[in-house]
Amino acid sequence: MRRMRSSGKAAAFAKARVKEKAPPDSEKGLRGVIAELRKVVWPSRRDVLYLTLLVITITLAAGIVLGFIDLGFAEFIKKAVIR
Repeated sequence: MRRMRSSGKAAAFAKARVKEKAPPDSEKGLRGVIAELRKVVWPSRRDVLYLTLLVITITLAAGIVLGFIDLGFAEFIKKAVIR
């Protein structure tokens, strides 16, 4: 099988493309992250507490409702199979 040689221009182009894809400087990236975090409007402690309790309450209520539905289906299957 024959190997094809690449010309000098193609090799230079390939090297240039590799340089373009190099990852950004980590320090520059970290500064960007910090700058974006300073723009964030953080919720107040009261809002966080309220929303956390709301999520917990809704989760417990949904669990209880689904638990009763599951018990109902289990009883229905038991009666249908035992018959």
